[in-house]
This record gives sequence, structure tokens and C-alpha cells, in this order.
Amino acid sequence: MMSLTALLIVFAAVLGSSVMMAVFAWVFMRIRSLESGGGGRSDIERLTEEVDGLRAELQATHSDISDLTERLDFTERLLSGPRAEEPE
Repeated sequence: MMSLTALLIVFAAVLGSSVMMAVFAWVFMRIRSLESGGGGRSDIERLTEEVDGLRAELQATHSDISDLTERLDFTERLLSGPRAEEPE
């Protein structure tokens, strides 16, 4: 039974080492691509487009709120205006 446990420990160590090497290789490749400027430019362009889109949505929302405020003011003026007295 002792040899089976030792075999499992060795297997887990080898498997864990392989996974760690794969992760380290990916991290180093990613760092190298960022240092060389690859991939970063497209991220900046994508973020710039996203910010421009959000800015346009914000301006449209501001315009909608302004329209709704004008309508609310008009409705308040109509409701608060002089009322004709109802016959009894």
C-alpha cells in the first residue's frame, strides 16, 4: 500500500509541475507581447470606441431628461392654473 501512495504523490507532483510550467510559459509570453507593444494598441482603440459610445449614450439620455423636464413643467403649469368653478 505504501508504494501506491508514493506513486500517487509522484504522479501529482509531475502533473502539478507540468501545469505550473504551462501557466508560467503563458504569463511570460503575455508579458513579452505587452512589452513589444503587441495587442495593447487594439485594446486602446477598443476602449476609445467604447468610451465614445458611452459618451453618445449619455448625451442622448441628457437630451431625453431635458425633454421630460419640459413636459413635466408644462403639466405642472396646466394643473396649477386657475380652475373654473363648478356649478353646485
